[in-house]
Amino acid sequence: MLNQDGLLPDEIYAEVERLSARGNGLLEATDYQGAIEAWTTALTLLPEPRAIWDAAMWLHTSIGDAAYQAGDDETALAAFLEASRSAGGQVIRSCR
Repeated sequence: MLNQDGLLPDEIYAEVERLSARGNGLLEATDYQGAIEAWTTALTLLPEPRAIWDAAMWLHTSIGDAAYQAGDDETALAAFLEASRSAGGQVIRSCR
């Protein structure tokens, strides 16, 4: 489902951008669950494996941010870990 340049097709990218903007607006309105739902829906549009797309990193990061602000530390941590495993994310190494 890549175009010739290895990028998301324009239609998918536009919808991911639309949902991301919706999530941002909901986050600003402190509708954390609504924001998470918008970004989660955007994630489902990414072809598998989702982790290869840069959008996966910023969508997971956004989900983590909203979950953290909502006080859901477990969901926030899981989302941030997924972001770190996605394209553009930094792999978390164990601390010694």
